[in-house]
Amino acid sequence: KAVRPDLIILKVTASHPDGFEAAAALKQEPSTAGIPLILIGAQEGDQTKVRALELGAEHFLPTPVETEELLARVQQSLRRKRSALPAPSLASGHLQVFPAFTLVQMLETERRTVRLVLTRGEEHGELIFVDGAIARAVQAARWGEAAVYQLVTWREGTFQVAPLDGALQGQRDIVVPNQVLLLEAMRRLDEVPGLRAKLPDPAKPLVIPGALRSSLAQNLPSDVWALASLLDGTRGLNQVLAQSPFDDWMTLKALVYLWSVRALTSVGGGSERRGCTPANGCQV
Repeated sequence: KAVRPDLIILKVTASHPDGFEAAAALKQEPSTAGIPLILIGAQEGDQTKVRALELGAEHFLPTPVETEELLARVQQSLRRKRSALPAPSLASGHLQVFPAFTLVQMLETERRTVRLVLTRGEEHGELIFVDGAIARAVQAARWGEAAVYQLVTWREGTFQVAPLDGALQGQRDIVVPNQVLLLEAMRRLDEVPGLRAKLPDPAKPLVIPGALRSSLAQNLPSDVWALASLLDGTRGLNQVLAQSPFDDWMTLKALVYLWSVRALTSVGGGSERRGCTPANGCQV
């Protein structure tokens, strides 16, 4: 799963089923099902060949294998795999049909080197894939993993898949495997409603008091200050989330903390703590 080969050659025998079991496991796993298989083994009647083909092997070659025939079968399988991939020209569709999460898995399985451009209303984002792995990502003020966590949860909007400029293929900001990123994104998504419930009415602008803002401006890292600077009494929760350099989960975690220690208030809300109690982790 970590290193997806273009093709797999397995040795099988009727008396030792390990090769057949490996073939079955590869074809049952969605992330490896598209990898062509060539099985080689003793021709123990037609049953061995039939079983190999039933498992989804491209070819079964009896031993001893002729080198020229094996190379020809390998080339044939790889040509067939390449012809089955989508054309490298622009492809597009709706996220309601193919959510971003699904698109990431498809592009990984096909080991594509492409740009995936996502649009949701006025929001835009881009994921760069190199050999099926997410290498770079950007969405509004977010980049890297923060942009990935935001984008892969989109289920509405449109997408475009475009060829990747050769100059961008060597640039990589993200080294975490796709599956790890997807699992973490889903975990964060599950926690977002609970975090939102600890904050005030989303329509009320959020503000950090002036004296504290001055202190924070001098002591916070630039990305954290980029979030804190949004809390100036002109933006409600949804606007802050849209403009934050962090993904929704990380932004909400920071806001809940500031709210719980009374370093954050809402304009017109005073000390209101909607849904904020010791039971759900807030300090009152």
